[in-house]
Amino acid sequence: MERHAPAVRLAVREDRPWRLARRACGGVVVTGTVAWALAQGAATAWSGPAVALLALLLAVSVARRSGAAGHGELRWDGATWHFDDRPCDLHVALDLGAWLLLSATPAGGRRQWLALSRSDHPAAWHGLRCALYCPRPPPLKMTAGPGAETTPDER
Repeated sequence: MERHAPAVRLAVREDRPWRLARRACGGVVVTGTVAWALAQGAATAWSGPAVALLALLLAVSVARRSGAAGHGELRWDGATWHFDDRPCDLHVALDLGAWLLLSATPAGGRRQWLALSRSDHPAAWHGLRCALYCPRPPPLKMTAGPGAETTPDER
C-alpha cells in the first residue's frame, strides 16, 4: 500500500536573509552596470547624465522587484499544491535542510520564489518536507462513456 503526505497549510512570508541577498545582488548589478558604462571610453557632454539616469532606472527596478514577493498561503491538499488558493506547480530549487527555496508557478501566473526556513515554520516543517518529497497520488480515472476511461488531463 502506497502512502501519501498529509495536507499541509502555512502562511508564507519572505525570509529576511533571502530578501537581503536579493537586494545585495541587485546592488551588484547596478554598481557593475554603472562601472561598465563609465569605463567605456570617451566622455561626452551627455555621458554623465545618461549614466546617472541608467543607475536610477536600475535602482528603481531592483527596489520594485525585491519588494513583497513570495507572500501568501501555501497549501497541499493531498493531491495538488496551491499558492494563494490557485493551483500551482511547486518544485524544490534548493534544499539546505533547515532552509528551502521553492519555485511556485500558479496556473496562468508568474513564477514566485518562496524562501522558507524551519525557524519561521517549526510546527509545519516536517509535514511540508513530507509533502514535498512523498510521491503524488495518481490522477483519478473518470468514465467518459461506456468503456472509455480518461484522466482529468485528457478531458
